[in-house]
Amino acid sequence: MILGLAVQRRKWKLDLIAQLASRITSEPIPLTLDPMELKELEYRPVKVRGHFDHSKELYMLPRSLVDPEREAREAGRLTSHPENGANVITPFYCTDLGVTILVNRGFVPKKKLKPETRLKGQHYAIV
Repeated sequence: MILGLAVQRRKWKLDLIAQLASRITSEPIPLTLDPMELKELEYRPVKVRGHFDHSKELYMLPRSLVDPEREAREAGRLTSHPENGANVITPFYCTDLGVTILVNRGFVPKKKLKPETRLKGQHYAIV
């Protein structure tokens, strides 16, 4: 009986992974504000038009850079990750919808935490 549950769980997990992979690689769709449709937007690329408000950035830290190749090489080792930093969350004002959403801009190393040290990634025009 336990083996049957494990087989069912594995199938469920593989189906879930396939569904998520399909969602993240699908074509972007317009963002909706209908709360009944928000669940369908999970893991989906969306299209919005507006601008970032870099003056209100948030930082989720401490975080480590995710490097799957490095993790595969060093699996099981008790070493600390040399590159710590933060995930940058930037408010984005959607001009078409009149709302502000939060966008996870990704990982930045600790030495690049201040916005003036990463000007290349700062967008001030309407995107």
